[in-house]
Amino acid sequence: MLCVCGFFVLQNVKKYSYHDFNPNVFKLSQETKEIVDKIYPDEKYNLVLFSQSKDYYGQNYRYFLSTYQNKAPVDPDLDNVNAVDTLVVIDELGLTDQEILSSEIYELQPFKNAKKQGFSTQAGTKILILKK
Repeated sequence: MLCVCGFFVLQNVKKYSYHDFNPNVFKLSQETKEIVDKIYPDEKYNLVLFSQSKDYYGQNYRYFLSTYQNKAPVDPDLDNVNAVDTLVVIDELGLTDQEILSSEIYELQPFKNAKKQGFSTQAGTKILILKK
């Protein structure tokens, strides 16, 4: 009986795809350091993440960014996200600037005509910084 159950599991496990959408901690730490270098002390900014996880608030990135004194992003639950002058867009999907800016995400709306500064992290993640 145990052999039959083992055979059944082995045959069926191949049919299911398992995705780990969580980036590795070292990569996140390095990428947030590269983002922080582009942010002024006490600058009010928000952040949007385009990824497979659909975590538009980018909670993993927010955690690491909040560890830098005077460089934490605004809290979307407590602060007025429209009162910021800078938006950091992290693109893990490889979208074009046009695809990003035409997105229906609420936080992007005030930045449709913003000045753009883009760069790629050492890990290859595209970062777009929008300033009003």
